[in-house]
Amino acid sequence: MVGRILGNLPKGTELPWHRVINAAGEISLAEDSPSFKLQKARLQEEGVVLNNNRVSLKKFNWQP
Repeated sequence: MVGRILGNLPKGTELPWHRVINAAGEISLAEDSPSFKLQKARLQEEGVVLNNNRVSLKKFNWQP
């Protein structure tokens, strides 16, 4: 649902879309896609460490 909402935003909308990950701490894009690589790079630029392409939800205090 979040992906659909982000995809329908007007052009030029500036939101930190790269911070949206799934409940397992993973990027919900195909690993070989340019969008996956861009999202991963942006997260890493912000200091987010990905282990096996997963973000530690505990480290970032995510609580369901």
